[in-house]
Amino acid sequence: MKKSILKLTPAFFAFVLFFTNNTSAQTSKYGLDSANCVQNISLYREFYKQRNYKEATPYWRWVFLNCPASTEYMYADGLTIVKVMMQGEKDKAKLSALMDTLMMVYDQRIKYFGKEGYVLGRKAVDMSKMMPDKIDETYKILTKVYDLEKSKMEAAPADAYFQIALELYKNQKISKDETLEVYEKLSDILSDNLLANPTDESYNQLQENIELRFSEIADCPSLINLYGPKFKANPNDIDLLKKITKMLDKKDCAADKLYLDAVVNLDKLEPSANSKSKIAKMYLAKGSFSEAVKFYNQALELESDNNQKAQYYYELAIVNIKMGQNSSARANAQKALALRPNWGRPYMIMGDAYVSSAKDCGETEFFQSAVYWIGVDKYNQAKSIDASVTNDANARIATYSKYFPLKNDIFFNNLKEGDSYTIGCWINESTKIRARD
Repeated sequence: MKKSILKLTPAFFAFVLFFTNNTSAQTSKYGLDSANCVQNISLYREFYKQRNYKEATPYWRWVFLNCPASTEYMYADGLTIVKVMMQGEKDKAKLSALMDTLMMVYDQRIKYFGKEGYVLGRKAVDMSKMMPDKIDETYKILTKVYDLEKSKMEAAPADAYFQIALELYKNQKISKDETLEVYEKLSDILSDNLLANPTDESYNQLQENIELRFSEIADCPSLINLYGPKFKANPNDIDLLKKITKMLDKKDCAADKLYLDAVVNLDKLEPSANSKSKIAKMYLAKGSFSEAVKFYNQALELESDNNQKAQYYYELAIVNIKMGQNSSARANAQKALALRPNWGRPYMIMGDAYVSSAKDCGETEFFQSAVYWIGVDKYNQAKSIDASVTNDANARIATYSKYFPLKNDIFFNNLKEGDSYTIGCWINESTKIRARD
């Protein structure tokens, strides 16, 4: 049989020489057989760096069994080696043994190097993928990971946590309330991490994943059933009040009495832009538009973050439209755009304000229909700067383009397709003349 040849580098010889000459200082780290430990670490590492995992395996195994406290990277390398060995293995008994070895690598790393929450999280992710029959055990481990790590919990184990919770709920092994509590925990993790780094790809993906799954099970009655007793027991717990209002907000439950009670208590105990905006949202849901405007303005006075101020101006513009105050809606949408220039939603609001003014901004049916030109312009602007509004913008464009004037009407009003035209009234903006398709 042909033997594989190990390419020994100068660094390898220097490594062995250094540690062989310093064995007395390394006894506690490398064990009683420190020279062999150093030698086997060096041998497996050389093969490992060449991606010759098969030749690295016996040396790595010897180190794993005989020098468990020698080096932490030995455990990370071991995961790669064992996973490579698992690839293509069809013998179920051997595959099961390799999985056990993989779990042992995680456990031994914790024993000698700590970092229990971090390492358990990674172990649980592998368990969720490779050991579906151990879902109950994996769930318990992930619960422990959250208890240990809190907001430091990595995105991958957090994602697995909610996915497994949902599966257990669907199999009637845990309650809906417990599943929602897992979501609540993950929401806190997301808030902390995305506040620190809004562009973090892993946590943004986590947010997308859990919000999609959350929509499968959450509704107003279940959230109220979950939080109602908690509120009754602790009506002045600020952290609880924040969670209640946040969770009910997500599912548009602002019209419920629990939301009202929680947000009013929160505003009394800790008045802030956030609490004022939530009261505004509650009044909006109830149709008390003047009160909603008052509290949005209070929120704007207290808010210092420009992104959040933009959100409040946008929500205030929505209230303006509901009140028929289209000019005010445009003004507030423009304020939102000044703070967040690449956000499409304010343009959508402006388009809505324009098309809802069609009947008021033209003396004849023809000139009223011309107002839809400028409304569609705003929807096009919205999707040109913000892909997230594309579907909504296209739907409105398809709807309101049908109200454009007919070709003959344009001709009989001494106008020409493609020419510039200024919409008067309170709008006073230029657009392009177009005919209905």
